[in-house]
Amino acid sequence: ASPAAAVVPGPLLQKCAGSAAGAPEYLPALQLLPGRVEFSYFPEATQALLMVPLGGRSGVVVLGADRKRAFGAEDVAWA
Repeated sequence: ASPAAAVVPGPLLQKCAGSAAGAPEYLPALQLLPGRVEFSYFPEATQALLMVPLGGRSGVVVLGADRKRAFGAEDVAWA
């Protein structure tokens, strides 16, 4: 996807955005999950994602990493 293309939220991103608990979603091995298709606008080297809903607002912060299981339990708990 080109940088000018709009991001269309897929099912994983919508699920996180609609989370009543506001809990983060962690995809530790992106290529093994359906997330690879949904997050195709990230660089090819992206191997893990942490999605953090913006609690009470419409939106999600999505953090990507260039290695599998890059975010530890502390990172997910902090988010």
